[in-house]
Amino acid sequence: MQVVCIILQMIANHPSAQKLRTLLIAEKNDSDGRLQRYEFLTLKIADYQVGVSPAPTDEEFTQWLADVEHAVSLKTVLSGG
Repeated sequence: MQVVCIILQMIANHPSAQKLRTLLIAEKNDSDGRLQRYEFLTLKIADYQVGVSPAPTDEEFTQWLADVEHAVSLKTVLSGG
């Protein structure tokens, strides 16, 4: 059992594992940003539909499209497709 713990510690401290951890944290932060942009856009659309705010801009829709494309490509990669 002690050998397994040592091996797991070696793997956890390996530079590749640290790089992967950094990439996962960055992706989580990016994902949070994409969710915030989506929620903002949907609220802005709802407000526009009832006449209390201007319509979303082309840039907001373009960013939303890029966010969706990123999410789809990430899911494709993670599913092995």
